Amino acid sequence: MLAAALIATIVGFAFLVAALLTGNLLWAWICIGICVAGIAGLIVDAVRPARGSVEDEDASGTR
Repeated sequence: MLAAALIATIVGFAFLVAALLTGNLLWAWICIGICVAGIAGLIVDAVRPARGSVEDEDASGTR
């Protein structure tokens, strides 16, 4: 998931440059959408291991 967020960052930056060079608002909105998707991916990636570590502790019987 981290690789997908990195790719989203690079693609979003490309759309930002395109929006600035052309003055087209559509490119800017696409950039915002890609950035939001990348942030959502990072949040999912950050939350998922936290849940797994708690389940591993419960399965082993130690805290």
